[in-house]
Amino acid sequence: MYKILIYNDSYSYSPIFSVFLLLFEFPLKSFNIAPKFESETMLLFYKLKLFIIKRFGKKEHRIKVLFDHHFFINKYYLHKSASAEDLSRILNISNTDLEQLALSHYAMAFDNLRDMYRFQHFWDEFTNPVNAELPIQSIISLCGFSSSKEFNTLLAGHKEASKNILKKNFS
Repeated sequence: MYKILIYNDSYSYSPIFSVFLLLFEFPLKSFNIAPKFESETMLLFYKLKLFIIKRFGKKEHRIKVLFDHHFFINKYYLHKSASAEDLSRILNISNTDLEQLALSHYAMAFDNLRDMYRFQHFWDEFTNPVNAELPIQSIISLCGFSSSKEFNTLLAGHKEASKNILKKNFS
């Protein structure tokens, strides 16, 4: 038996009534007409988890969750002004605490972590067929680099890492 999910967004003005799902058993094949349901549910659970951790969590864990929220969920690394000093002000911690957090949880300095995620985002956008007609300068700018010179400097400094990414995606 397969399941059919039917999504009804006719009451989107209220978050309580925004998602109605009907679940049917269907013997032929699976249809998923609600692709946004999983992401909306996960977002709701993530916000609930963030609220609980903010209120009741230990300081170290709370800072880690806030870092992950700002850096990964809000994609802080795509801001042109993304720096360790700016993020430490947002998180209300010192620069050394931020560097320690990045080193202990991600095994690299904050600047390297930011640059790595910028390059990964660049590569995803560059290889996306939707962006085939965009000039490369606009994709570089979209990924948080202030200029193509900054992007070239990053590539020159990490030749082996960028070569591995290219090999992995084209082999």
